[in-house]
Amino acid sequence: LLSLVLMVARTSILSSAAADQVEVISEDTLKQLSEDGEMLVSEELRRALYGVKQMREVMWRNEQKHEHLMKSLERSSDKKRGATQLAKEVSERLEEAEEKCKDSLQSEWEECRP
Repeated sequence: LLSLVLMVARTSILSSAAADQVEVISEDTLKQLSEDGEMLVSEELRRALYGVKQMREVMWRNEQKHEHLMKSLERSSDKKRGATQLAKEVSERLEEAEEKCKDSLQSEWEECRP
């Protein structure tokens, strides 16, 4: 950024000079300006590529987290289905046992009736 400011300052100074002095700009000065510009572009390109690399890494980590959460959710869902099935089976067994108990008590009650 500092190089860009310097380059703009140089250009401003050169453009504010008289028209005949603008024609006298040396080839070395133009070459230096070109090299400075190349360095700026190269640095910005390097930063952009580094930023892209960082974004890819962040996206990969987020994908890994997402996959882990989805597997965890699937396991929890399987456990819930298993617990629901077990509760249903236990409830059915209790109902059967209650019916047997009622039938047994009913027959005993009828035997005890006067």
